[in-house]
Amino acid sequence: MSTDHHSHPVEGHQFKKIFNRLSGQPESYSRKQNYTFGKTLGAGSFGIVRYARDNSTDEEVAVKIILKKALKGNESMIIDEMQLLEQLNNPHIVGFRDWFESKDKFYLVTQLATGGELFDRIFKKVDSSNMMLH
Repeated sequence: MSTDHHSHPVEGHQFKKIFNRLSGQPESYSRKQNYTFGKTLGAGSFGIVRYARDNSTDEEVAVKIILKKALKGNESMIIDEMQLLEQLNNPHIVGFRDWFESKDKFYLVTQLATGGELFDRIFKKVDSSNMMLH
């Protein structure tokens, strides 16, 4: 007599979704595993920006990590920013890719903008044009 055991182990992704739900994490938090995080690129009053790589497309992205407690009840500000970024489609504006949240943070994923701070680039351009005038 043969017994046919077709056990279907819970896939890693599904397990993490269940674990996140049990630990109080929002459902969207499972999307964090789609990215491999690297170094911190910058910091501001609401959080940090980290380099990451999209595991499915291999695209380099920037992830803005915003502490919910820093928003002091102004979470709608982040939701407005996400909705605005989703609608923008311009080659001169960083493209919005994804978002997710944890219990205490929002994660906004955008194209990685290289070339340094815009202010620094403008200042260098103005400075060099002033040198040419003299």
